[in-house]
Order: sequence, then C-alpha cells, then structure tokens
Amino acid sequence: MKQHKQRVMERKKGCACQGSCESRSQRKGAQVIALRQMQKGQTGTIKTVQARGELGQRIREIGLIPGTHISVEKRAPLYDPVALRVMGFIITLRNNEADSIEVQLD
Repeated sequence: MKQHKQRVMERKKGCACQGSCESRSQRKGAQVIALRQMQKGQTGTIKTVQARGELGQRIREIGLIPGTHISVEKRAPLYDPVALRVMGFIITLRNNEADSIEVQLD
C-alpha cells in the first residue's frame, strides 16, 4: 500500500510516462468520453475526475488521476462493473463511479 501511495504522489507531481500522455492528449481529433462509455480493449488517458467528497477521494487514492493511462480489460455481462488496467493493476469500478471520470481516447 505504501508503494501505491508513493506512485500516486509521483503522478501528482509529474507524469511518470515522461511526456507520452501529453503527446497523446495533443493529438488532433482525440475524443473525450465518460469512462462508462469505453468498450473492452479501448485505451485512453484520464482528463478529469469530477467526483467530489468521499467518492472523489477514493477514486484519486486508487490512482485514477488526470494524466493516468488506462485500458478497459473486462466488462460484466450487464456492463456493471468495469475492470480497468491502471499502472499494471486491475481495478473495478461501478458505472456510477465511472460516470464521474472523463477519458481522452488513444
């Protein structure tokens, strides 16, 4: 857990991808959608996290902050929850949590 918090703090200071996410975000025609709308296999970079309060804090603590590269690994049969690959880990989110995160597609 300590390593995870350290990584989150490093991401807040500066992106660990050494600029590759910025080049993706500057690409012309890049589409920004809610995380809930992403399909299995799609990848992108988190642009904003609109959640506030305890939910917003939880989302940021697990590493879902602007600039983080994510990919959709799996979806449940009824599309809730969604499994994401973030910094080498698999994280699941409910759709109501995913609604508060905007992603710029690769």
